[in-house]
Amino acid sequence: MRRYAAVVIAVVMTALLLVVPGKPAAAADPLVFTFQRTTPFTAQAGQPALFDFTASKPVSRVEVTASDAHGEFRLYSGVWTSSTPATSGTVALQIPAEKWPEGKATIQNVSVEVAGMQYPISFLREGAVFSYGTTGGGANSIGPLSAFDFAVSNPALPRRAPALTMLSGPSSPVEPGQNAAVQFALGLPAQEVQLRYINDSGQSGPSDVTLTWSGPASTSPASGTATGPVTAATFDGGYTLTQARVTYLGGSFVTYYRDGRHDGSGSEKPFPETWSALEEGDFQVLNPHKVLTPISFPSGVKIATDYALGTYPTADVGGLEPSDAKLEYEWFKDGQPVEQFYDGISLLAGPIGGSVLTLRVTARAADRLPTTVTSPPIGPMPRQLGTALMFMRGKASLGGQVYPEWSMPPTVYPEGGTPTYSYVWKRDGAVIPGARNAIYTVTKADLGHILTVDVTVMYEPLTQTTVTTEVPVPLAPRGEGFNGDRTADLFARTASGDLLLYPGNGKGGWLPAQTIGRGWGIFDTLLAPGDFDGDGATDVIGRDRSGKLFLYSGNGTGGWKGSRQIGQGWQGFKEIVAPGDFNRDGANDLLAKDQADRLILYPGDGAGGWRTPVTVGWGWGGFSRLITPGWWMGYHETNILAQTSSGELKVYYGLREGFADMPVSTVGTGWNSAITAGGPGDFNGDGSPDVFGIDAKGTMTMYWGNGTGINGCGLGCGAWKGSSAVGWGWGAFTAVF
Repeated sequence: MRRYAAVVIAVVMTALLLVVPGKPAAAADPLVFTFQRTTPFTAQAGQPALFDFTASKPVSRVEVTASDAHGEFRLYSGVWTSSTPATSGTVALQIPAEKWPEGKATIQNVSVEVAGMQYPISFLREGAVFSYGTTGGGANSIGPLSAFDFAVSNPALPRRAPALTMLSGPSSPVEPGQNAAVQFALGLPAQEVQLRYINDSGQSGPSDVTLTWSGPASTSPASGTATGPVTAATFDGGYTLTQARVTYLGGSFVTYYRDGRHDGSGSEKPFPETWSALEEGDFQVLNPHKVLTPISFPSGVKIATDYALGTYPTADVGGLEPSDAKLEYEWFKDGQPVEQFYDGISLLAGPIGGSVLTLRVTARAADRLPTTVTSPPIGPMPRQLGTALMFMRGKASLGGQVYPEWSMPPTVYPEGGTPTYSYVWKRDGAVIPGARNAIYTVTKADLGHILTVDVTVMYEPLTQTTVTTEVPVPLAPRGEGFNGDRTADLFARTASGDLLLYPGNGKGGWLPAQTIGRGWGIFDTLLAPGDFDGDGATDVIGRDRSGKLFLYSGNGTGGWKGSRQIGQGWQGFKEIVAPGDFNRDGANDLLAKDQADRLILYPGDGAGGWRTPVTVGWGWGGFSRLITPGWWMGYHETNILAQTSSGELKVYYGLREGFADMPVSTVGTGWNSAITAGGPGDFNGDGSPDVFGIDAKGTMTMYWGNGTGINGCGLGCGAWKGSSAVGWGWGAFTAVF
């Protein structure tokens, strides 16, 4: 529609330019004009299309304008004219065989000049009539011009674009002063061929070479030789044919490109539909006095990165000569090309973790040889390394072995490979010489100190992380007994005040009992805190009814070194328990529940005295009994088992700052049946602390802890391994601890 409107405007403007305004046209009756095509619908190229007309008034000129199959802007005219005006005649529209292609012919306009009228009358294609000499253009007596359209038969000029059927470049190099000549042939007639070349720079620029050929319109397929001069300014080397432009049918054109594409002024398909490769038209120039010099990278090419996860490496190209050279980037991951994107600077896209990267940069500029530089490789690049919680496992006592254990194995993304682990053991932050194995055996030098292990997980040098865990090593672990054999023991007080030692055999049974003291009936609370005075032997603490606190220091072989008062005013506490090293400072502590049901930590100083107390819990009035089994969950962190009034047993996770802020789990029910309960340590030697309970009949049942299993998969593995009766007649004792 846009083209058609343009034709209408062109016709109107032509009328305005050709007719010079003068006096107004004489009034006249409207022109009655008839028009018909007298030749067949299909006209043969080279023969005219004939149109007869009649007019109600004498006319001096009739012009028919038509367009060929290539569009409205390719116009042809046929004119009837007479010096003696007439009322009828025949217009011959010539159809030149060398210009008019096969296909539809469209009548665009019929213009009539009436004798005595100053302005012509134009019958337009859509049926309108236009004339400056007639108001409204007058009546249309011939109707739409589409009724007079016809077809042209011209097999020599199909509605196709000429395609190259042959190209042949010079067989030898062309020297300055000579013409470069390339022979060609086309599948259809054409009027011009233009061949465009670039030199070995690979870039279009002022030194491009153009070879041309032109010829007359013809009905025969075109062939010839395109030529162009080679001068002293033409660079030495190869010349690559990048595009060939063919002009045909007087103005249409088609351009063929080296990559096989084509485009042009119309939608005509090439004929034939396959054409010669442009490579066949390449040639060489021999001009040693004018050579291309390569582009230089004075600083080379590097990959810029901070190796941080989530950032992309970029190309680092220093100085460039010439500075306006265009750069092409190719990224490689483990030697394979990978995706990239460009936003002002070349960036590498996609996952790159674990890969070795290289970058290839090619610089191009007009009249310079391209240069390609490859960066040094970097990597393997860091990957996303994830680690779960790590805990210290094992027996943190003299001769025991401790080792780190993951709650879940490390993960890495992208996946792949097997990590290596390295270990550095430290004592109070100082590296222990030679201690670099996964398992560490506790020595005497470690007693009373903090053991730390740094575990480095590494997939590649840039994909590694170090995780640390620690364990306090008590001078004498609370659960390692009183007689120095490092097995869990129990103390029992008779109604007469005798204190008995029931040594465990480390296998869930007993060694012979022995009396180790008399007169212990004065105490209303007795505790086994472990080593409280720092001499390495297990001690006993007792509170008398006046609230005084006494320390009885063990000698490490089942006897005593002496006793002394270590506190007073303790009568106000509802309950006192010995949790072991609650604050993980290497010294054993006490926990006391006051009348306000607050839980107060009294940290031991490791020498039989105290550090500043701190409140670590509130609202503990709902618990009727506290049991301190030690590292019951399998981690080297103190746990508290708290019994509710309904007999449920809740586990609390102790941390250095107090109790952990995590859900409290129920690990037992029915504990109201136990008259006495406590935590002796690891009674059966399986590495997990156990808990005992004595019922009203005096039967002692040992509940075997599952700290090892809990550490591996949580309470879903079960809080207990089972239980066994390990003694009878314990109901006669007034205290068991």
